[in-house]
Amino acid sequence: MMIGSDKLFLLQNLKIVRNTDERSKIILKAFAINMMVLMYYYGFTEQTKQFRELSRNTDLIPPYINIRSDLFIAPKYGILACGIRKSMSQLLINIMCLLHNETEFQRQNRSLNDTWMSDRVCSHKDPHFHIPQKSVDSYQNLTRFAFIRDPFDRFISFYLHICKNDKGCWDCGDNMRCVVEKVYISLKNYERNPDEATSSLVDRHAAPISW
Repeated sequence: MMIGSDKLFLLQNLKIVRNTDERSKIILKAFAINMMVLMYYYGFTEQTKQFRELSRNTDLIPPYINIRSDLFIAPKYGILACGIRKSMSQLLINIMCLLHNETEFQRQNRSLNDTWMSDRVCSHKDPHFHIPQKSVDSYQNLTRFAFIRDPFDRFISFYLHICKNDKGCWDCGDNMRCVVEKVYISLKNYERNPDEATSSLVDRHAAPISW
C-alpha cells in the first residue's frame, strides 16, 4: 500500500489461507487499513481547510505562515533541503555544505559536528548555497527534503536551549508557563504582520513546523 503521484494503491495479493477465521481477520484488517488510508488521503485537504477556517474565528495559531526560508542547495546532486529550527538544522547545514562544495569542505578540515559558532565553508550570506524561496523554481528536477521532529520534543529542546540555558526568552527565566504565554503573543503578533525581518530568534525556534 502506498500513496504517490495523486494515485492510491490498495492492498493486493492477500495471503490465501484455509482457516476461515484467519482469512476473515486478514480481510477485516486489510479493509480497516484501506479505510484509514482513504480517510487520510481524501480528508486531509478538507481537514486543512476546516482548520484554517476555525483559526480565523478563534484564537488558534493558523498554519502556513512563512516565517523563515532556510533553503540550502547542492546543485551537483540536485538536492534542496529545508532547514527547520530545532529539527537537526545544525547537522543539516553541515551535510548540505559538504555536498555543495566537497573539495573546500575537506580542504578546511570541516566536520559534520561543526556548531553554529564555527567558521563555515558555506555561509547564509552565499546566495548560491542559501537560496531565497523565489529562486527555487529556477532549478530543475530537485529532490527536496526536510527533517521533521516531533512537535513536543522540538518545543522542549527549544525551551531548554533558548529559555533555560541561554536565558533568551524575555524575562521568563525557566518559567515554562510564562514562555508559552509570551510565545503565543509573539506569534499572534507575527501573524498580523508576517515580515521575516521582524521575526525574533525565539519566534523562529518556537513557530509551528507548518510555518
